[in-house]
Amino acid sequence: MTVVSLVLTALAILAWNGAPALESTADPTDATYVPRPEWYFLGLFQLLKYFPGKWEVVGAMIVPGVVAGFLALLPWIDRGPSREPRRRIGVLVLVAAGVVSVSVLTALGWRDRPQSKAAGTWTLREIGGRVLAQRANCTRCHSTDSHADPLEQTAAIRGPEWISGHVSDPEMITPGLREPPAPPSERESAAIVAYVRRASRDPYVPVPAHIEVVATVFSRFCVGCHVIEGDGGKDGPELTHIGSKRDVAFLRKVIADPESVDPDAEMPSFAKRLTPEELEAVASYLASRR
Repeated sequence: MTVVSLVLTALAILAWNGAPALESTADPTDATYVPRPEWYFLGLFQLLKYFPGKWEVVGAMIVPGVVAGFLALLPWIDRGPSREPRRRIGVLVLVAAGVVSVSVLTALGWRDRPQSKAAGTWTLREIGGRVLAQRANCTRCHSTDSHADPLEQTAAIRGPEWISGHVSDPEMITPGLREPPAPPSERESAAIVAYVRRASRDPYVPVPAHIEVVATVFSRFCVGCHVIEGDGGKDGPELTHIGSKRDVAFLRKVIADPESVDPDAEMPSFAKRLTPEELEAVASYLASRR
């Protein structure tokens, strides 16, 4: 009764004046977000990493179930009449091992966390989406002199599906356009959606022109297979720190003609898809990532 009263009192105080901070509204277009549990579940979260694939049930159900069963049966297991620690070595060792294990797993889970990006840092997809939005002539309607607010002053109250539909077919809300823009590809549309969603939260920070070139190429061709700073697909190798392994010449060659480096390469050739300036910008940018 004493313990229950203390716990309830502490919870009442925390509920009255100590509500935990909430994260921002979920953004389905933010591919860099890595969901993680609160600190009191980090031990179990870390345990799951040691049981991948079909063995996940062991870490998720069997191991915690055995521990919970041991604690539930402890009154029947520890039947000794003495309360002296030296006469209860076996049980104390098991409980101490459990406490140490949970503490170690929690500490490992805390250390094994993704590095947070600097505030205001935009992803390549978002930067590329801004360039693609300008190419799609979105500013013809979204400007101070037109009937829609500028994109970087608009609150994105619509979901990503609605925004993507509007990007692909502007006439869905503005019928009768004289010259509807050509619908972008699926990846271009996704990049524009990411840009609109990000611009509604954070102001755009200008980047050098060559970064905009790289961001546009990445958004159109690379994002489906390669990851850079947590954003992108996983069919190809991650490129976040590729510059620590490859130089500019190698990267330029593998982008232009992958089969000249690896005859079994599944990556298509981009020699004719990219201009020489775009190819050089992408190779130089990747080589700088260390």
